[in-house]
Amino acid sequence: MAEGCRDIFTRFYLTFLPAFCYIACMCIPKKMPALARSECGKTCAHVFPGSALLERAKREKWFENENRLYPFNEAMCVGKAEEKIFSEAFVAARARGLKTTAEEYARTVLSPLGGVLGEPALALWFGSDMFCQINFITFLAWLEQSGYAGKVYFCRLEEDKDDVAEAFLPVCLRGCDEIYRDVLLLKKTPRLPLLPVTERGVKLYLGYRKKDSPIRRAIRAHLGEKDLLSRLLSSFPEYGLGDTQYLDLIEEETSRR
Repeated sequence: MAEGCRDIFTRFYLTFLPAFCYIACMCIPKKMPALARSECGKTCAHVFPGSALLERAKREKWFENENRLYPFNEAMCVGKAEEKIFSEAFVAARARGLKTTAEEYARTVLSPLGGVLGEPALALWFGSDMFCQINFITFLAWLEQSGYAGKVYFCRLEEDKDDVAEAFLPVCLRGCDEIYRDVLLLKKTPRLPLLPVTERGVKLYLGYRKKDSPIRRAIRAHLGEKDLLSRLLSSFPEYGLGDTQYLDLIEEETSRR
């Protein structure tokens, strides 16, 4: 589908969709419908890692109030960021990194989150891989920067086991902005403690673009082979990267030869 694609909007979504669709279409957590009907599930608004899982939840009517479901359509492990999340400078930097326009970014990412800050409680459904955990860090930092005063819970999706590993784990927002700045802006291990799954995601994020990363070594070892992309997708599920991210890395390694 990506071959020959010139439309900026399509390119933008090709960056996002691989990881989102993997979670939503291939690995629907078996426990999610039941958790949605739990007491906490009923009182919270719910944030999903992209639109695909949200649409599935709506279609199968997992939640009583569909107006309290929100997607976070981002790919923060790609491109640059700015200190103030969703500021004009941030949107411009993200749009450049994702090869789209600021207007399209606003429509795709900001508009669907319109009512989030007015919700009294939020359940954040994010996966265990690097891609989702870097998005998770960013979303928490945005809540802290925005002065969000409601309750926040983390529901950890474990895609490889088609399960929810942890449900409604309380999250404290204090310090999330500092963690975001350390990881996304300064590219260093944060001083503050992290959840084990987030710590793992950060370690992968800080290393995956380095010259000696496992992904780059695999690309160099198999550069030119027809099955290189499928090999990368199957070999590194812990990163949560999709076609577009791998193709960019392949292009970088090819240009260095």
